[in-house]
Amino acid sequence: MDRNTGNRVALRVAGQYSPPADEKRVAAAGGGGNSLAVAQSPYLRETDVVSLADILTPCCIKVPLEADTKRGVIAELIDVLEADSSVVDRAAALEAVLDREKIGTTGIGSAVAIPHGKTAGVKGLVMAVGICKTPVDFHSVDHQPVMVVILLLSPMKMTAEAIQALDRILRLVSLESLRRNLATAGSVEEVLRIITEQEADVI
Repeated sequence: MDRNTGNRVALRVAGQYSPPADEKRVAAAGGGGNSLAVAQSPYLRETDVVSLADILTPCCIKVPLEADTKRGVIAELIDVLEADSSVVDRAAALEAVLDREKIGTTGIGSAVAIPHGKTAGVKGLVMAVGICKTPVDFHSVDHQPVMVVILLLSPMKMTAEAIQALDRILRLVSLESLRRNLATAGSVEEVLRIITEQEADVI
């Protein structure tokens, strides 16, 4: 991630980033659409802590991903969640994420993408992580292909929790060492260890 992109991510997480027009539209649509606004939710309290370690399990990690397109990678991760019974309606979950991508890319730069959506296709907040076999074009903000894909899905009623989880993910991927280690991870266990250890150290 270049310095400018890193600064945008850090400011966005801190609630200080003024988003471009497309992200402002995402935030405006957040109440009834499939988007997750990145800004801090006013409904979160300090006691409402969402831990990525609590929602990410080995069954929801795939190394490597076989797909070589944005849609294919998203679908593959949704299939991983469906196999774990975390997704109850695959079509609805896929539609929610793809609809979000139409608003603006979730490729945040530096080989990372965080596709996400709100959908009736899940009963709770769920997360999947995949490491691409080959770089995938996500139409990222830095125009570089993606190696690390972190998928987040939530029911419509769990917007606050989803925003907090997204905030945590953004904080983690702002670390160059974490991005580098994930991109070269060779196993499910390694991916899980990197994320849980970094979350405990940083957040």
